[in-house]
Amino acid sequence: MHTSRSTIAKTRRFRAEWLTLGVTLVLLGAALSVSLQRERVELGTQESERVHGSLCDEADALPESFGADSETAGAKEATSS
Repeated sequence: MHTSRSTIAKTRRFRAEWLTLGVTLVLLGAALSVSLQRERVELGTQESERVHGSLCDEADALPESFGADSETAGAKEATSS
């Protein structure tokens, strides 16, 4: 079986081009995955801080909305006597 040198060169070039394309696509996919993961973590942190801050604000506002200041003052007076 006799193959010409140009056929062998074309086959090698063909394989090299596909290998280069495959490696490039894998690297691109990895870069996108890392970027999306970082963005997801950052968004989760921001939302956690936002929800925690919102809940703390609501917890601080609850005693005021139920008149707990006067109840607390009354309880303090009762326990101090």
